Amino acid sequence: MYLTEKGIGYRYALEQVLAEKGFELHPFWEVGNTDIITKFMLKNKGISFLPEYVVRDYLKEGRLKILDTECSEIVMWSQLVHHRDKFVTPQMNLFIELMLKHINGAPDI
Repeated sequence: MYLTEKGIGYRYALEQVLAEKGFELHPFWEVGNTDIITKFMLKNKGISFLPEYVVRDYLKEGRLKILDTECSEIVMWSQLVHHRDKFVTPQMNLFIELMLKHINGAPDI
């Protein structure tokens, strides 16, 4: 099992769910770069626990698949905020648009 480094939000959430059930993770390898983990999985070199947005395109292409588990569903929230009375530059607007495009279910701003 390939995992991101300890302390990353979704890994921490997984560890908490497993700890509640008396399980402990012993990953084969830990790395901070999800692209590296994804490349290993694309070569059929293991499994991992990653946010859906990281592997969304590979799932759509059928190159990766989600394994059914008995693990509780883990939901992570992302928020993008800015001061409502401050000027939003074109660059900030572009960033907001990109984030909204890539964050599933994000509300309109």
